[in-house]
Amino acid sequence: EEQKHMPESTYEKVKDMFTVQNKPATDYVPTATPFTYADQTPFKGQRITSISIPVMFTTGAVDGYYIFSLKEYSDDANHTLIKHHKIKISAAEYGLVDSAERVSNIRRFITVDLSDYYIYIDANEILAVSDASDTLWPAYFDGSATEIRDVIKNEFPVMFRFSSKFEPPMNSVILFDFTFQKVYENKEAYEDTIPYVDVQTYMTKETHDAVEKLLVEEKADMNVYVPGLASYALSDTESFENSKITSISIPVAKTNAKDSDGNFIFTISTYKSDETASSGWSLSKEYKIKISAEQYGLAENYNSSVSAGATGKICKFITVDLTEYNITVGEDERLTFTKSGDTLHPGYFSSSGAIGTLLKNHQCDKMFGFTAKYGQEELTSNEGSLSLLFDFTIERTYANQKAYEATLGQ
Repeated sequence: EEQKHMPESTYEKVKDMFTVQNKPATDYVPTATPFTYADQTPFKGQRITSISIPVMFTTGAVDGYYIFSLKEYSDDANHTLIKHHKIKISAAEYGLVDSAERVSNIRRFITVDLSDYYIYIDANEILAVSDASDTLWPAYFDGSATEIRDVIKNEFPVMFRFSSKFEPPMNSVILFDFTFQKVYENKEAYEDTIPYVDVQTYMTKETHDAVEKLLVEEKADMNVYVPGLASYALSDTESFENSKITSISIPVAKTNAKDSDGNFIFTISTYKSDETASSGWSLSKEYKIKISAEQYGLAENYNSSVSAGATGKICKFITVDLTEYNITVGEDERLTFTKSGDTLHPGYFSSSGAIGTLLKNHQCDKMFGFTAKYGQEELTSNEGSLSLLFDFTIERTYANQKAYEATLGQ
């Protein structure tokens, strides 16, 4: 398995700061005792097959090559040198010449293939960089290179801070990117590391299609839900625990005016268990879902004269992609819907009406009932005579496929 150490977006950002914006840095003068990253976890059990280096200074090429050192030390108090890899870096290949003087800007950001060196860091070793004999010096970023340092600190903290001469870590960073090749005992051992994502829909496709036909083609009545100050959750909370919600289907019963970008707003929130709150729940996260009028063919002020609770016809049963919102629900959280100020309003139904009968016939009456007024002092419950109607795509991620299979039948 091969993977990059640094996120691609961070790599491109720092590369641009090095090579285009010419942000300042400081050259790291190699010493007999090298430096190590404060956090060695990413290197354990990995073979390093490439390194990207911000080059600050070069001196004394021999036979057209500069030398840069990577070392393996024992991960104990003795820090015994186990192996010294002297990486030969071609001056011609990377466009490098001896530096005339020490400067404060990166000269090159180069990526060097290390596959010929077999650099493997096992569980009892640490990776160290540079040697006093090196003729290529990297850059490091401290208080005088605040912008680059802060990008790494905020976006890639595992690389932030390094330790020189095995002393306590400094509040700076020496920045490299690596390609790792992780070696597994066998295919099964590798597969055990791959997360398994289980994707389910709240309704079956058959039920979803039947509901859409009943609402849109046959024009079944629904009541218009216009939210007050607080949100509500379906009585069925178990279906959403420890999950990510990647889409929602909404029966649109009413719209107000769209915003200047042509969107309607529908609010989804999560509330977490909170013993200090009078209702027992406090707001965790709130997502203002933007629903494009043009994309979904929705008109402004649909059913505008219909008051809350009155009977109306659904104009659309729309499915909205929620992937970009990263809506996650924890074990002690509730997924809730709507808020005062929303400009797109769903419909709700009676369990004794046509929609309720259809759901019962499809054995999908789990959505009957709701608990309202999340965000206020006291919740109110409806145990099943009324409910709002949504479909969802729900994802759950497991450590691997075995972990997922162990949950089946529970």
